[in-house]
Amino acid sequence: GLEAVRSIVSTEVLFGLYRGYLSTLASFGPFSALYFFFYEGFRKRAVSFYNEQPIPAHTFWMGGGLCGAGAAFLTTPLDLVKLRKQLDPKSAFFVSEGMLNSLNRMFWSDGLRGLFRGATARVLFFSPATAFSMALFEVLKSAL
Repeated sequence: GLEAVRSIVSTEVLFGLYRGYLSTLASFGPFSALYFFFYEGFRKRAVSFYNEQPIPAHTFWMGGGLCGAGAAFLTTPLDLVKLRKQLDPKSAFFVSEGMLNSLNRMFWSDGLRGLFRGATARVLFFSPATAFSMALFEVLKSAL
């Protein structure tokens, strides 16, 4: 922890602590936008299905998980670029390249399959997290 921070600051100055920050924003922004877009559509269908009756928490759990899984899968290429920039910033693969150029280079190097490398792990990480957070949010919102 602290030793890693000291090492980064001593070799890369303060800039090293923020390596990949813009790529992180470019990854999580679209994830959040897609997630809430999917979830709002799901929520509207759930309200219609239950005809204004109380919606069971497990419905929000399932919807939150599915919407999070979809958003996580679709934004995997952006997350992969972010991770590569953070882990290997001096790689010729990413030197002074923007997100789109990096995606293009990855596509021509590794193909479509390469752009979605790690998608399963990403979906398995985000799906339970979004399921829990939206179910809790909806239950607390209705309780208040």
